[in-house]
Amino acid sequence: MATVIGSVNKLINQTSTQILENHIPQKLADMINTVVNTGFQVVEDVLKITQDLTKASDSNEGDS
Repeated sequence: MATVIGSVNKLINQTSTQILENHIPQKLADMINTVVNTGFQVVEDVLKITQDLTKASDSNEGDS
């Protein structure tokens, strides 16, 4: 039983070491940040287009 626990301990240690040495948490955080920023940029672009379309529509209301 002690051998199994020792093996699992070693596996956990090696895995966490590799994750830290390869900067996985920082790379993952950067990737998530990029995805979120891109999503909000798309929302902003859509809102600008919507604003432009409705602005053109408002100028036609006085002609009725």
